[in-house]
Amino acid sequence: MKKNSISQSAFFNWRILIGFVLCATGISMALAGFGQNRWDEPHPNRPSVVSNATDSPDATPTPTVPPCPAIFAYISNENDNDVSVIDTSDNTVVATVGVGSLPFGVAVKPDGTRAYVTNNGSSSVSVIDTSTNTVVATVGVGSAPSEVAVKPDGTRAYVTNSSSNNISVIDTSNNTVVATVGVGSGPKGCRWQAEPSASSATRSSLASASA
Repeated sequence: MKKNSISQSAFFNWRILIGFVLCATGISMALAGFGQNRWDEPHPNRPSVVSNATDSPDATPTPTVPPCPAIFAYISNENDNDVSVIDTSDNTVVATVGVGSLPFGVAVKPDGTRAYVTNNGSSSVSVIDTSTNTVVATVGVGSAPSEVAVKPDGTRAYVTNSSSNNISVIDTSNNTVVATVGVGSGPKGCRWQAEPSASSATRSSLASASA
């Protein structure tokens, strides 16, 4: 009987905390319940809590839920020659950034610091500083650039030039073209494969162009 009593006490001293955070839509939900609200001694695997009352053994602890980071969407507006910046927490436009002629493709560096916009009508790429939502560089590329993809380590941006039938490789540290790769006619899409060391554009490998 003593052994069962200890087992039951240990069971009810556990508190199950369910935390669900969906940052993409700015929704945070924390559900606390099940078992007793007593935490008799510290345990490294238990979530941190903030007590609602000081030195009160019956106070119900409030779970600490980390805030969602701000997430923004960058939308190219081809007919307006600009980019709309949308705060996804409330789906409002928080900035409009003027870029080149006929903006089309958009890609953001993995660290979120820069957005790259292909300007189909002006054969260039606009580089946007996402902290200020201003254009900090304009990079000349091939004719009629369509899509852009940023390497997973953030060091290179690959741009498909649909009229000049090639790929421009941009060094993101200084915003200069370091390589031009000839591909098939009218390249459009540019995506990275699951393997971080390889990229593909219109089914043509770009691994050899990773300067």
